[in-house]
Amino acid sequence: MLVLVALLTACSSDSGDDTPEPSETSAGLPACAEVWVDGTVLPANYLGCTNEDGTIEGEASVECESGSGRFVTYQDRFFALAGGQITEASTDSDAYATAYHECHVGS
Repeated sequence: MLVLVALLTACSSDSGDDTPEPSETSAGLPACAEVWVDGTVLPANYLGCTNEDGTIEGEASVECESGSGRFVTYQDRFFALAGGQITEASTDSDAYATAYHECHVGS
């Protein structure tokens, strides 16, 4: 019991930063439900996430020809530039078409 308490104490840290970070799963990837939230920022180093059932959703992205970064989509429901704001809109929406066009052609 003392060993367990010591391990838990050693693993906890207080960085002083109150910004919540997505929790990591056993695969070392954050939970998809915590990453893909409309209006939040997609981490610039996003590589994928883990669904509720434990399956890994790999990164679905393309490099923008405009040089603006990586255009990332998730389940045909969300999209964002890596490091940019996440938008919830289907891949057949006008918002998606506009963002995708800007990625490949520029504004």
